[in-house]
Amino acid sequence: MSGFQNLPKPKPDFNNMLKVLKRENPSRPTLFEFFLNDGLYDLICDGRTFRDHDGLGSWRKRLFAYWTAGYDYLTIMASDFVFSKPEVPHLASISQSAPGPIYDRDSYKRYNWLDPDDFGQHRL
Repeated sequence: MSGFQNLPKPKPDFNNMLKVLKRENPSRPTLFEFFLNDGLYDLICDGRTFRDHDGLGSWRKRLFAYWTAGYDYLTIMASDFVFSKPEVPHLASISQSAPGPIYDRDSYKRYNWLDPDDFGQHRL
């Protein structure tokens, strides 16, 4: 058991988030994270499964986890669109000095630009 089952029923209020962003005082302490992690989602969901007939099961799980933990919002990606990155070798450490995928005009021209219109927005 995760211990989350004994919490009071969540009452999300997105206006609290808006107040924080406007540097105003929310009506109560307001949590903010761009994302949590899969281990935390699993812990909070405590073995619960979510229907996935439409490929949105993992998003249902995240929604339930955020709701249960008392967040006022959930960050959802509209589609699977990403900017491609070059493969880098997996070494013992991560180099922060390596250039990104675009570092001059020639790399800009060679970059494999994806078309955002090729990705649906069915999650919205």
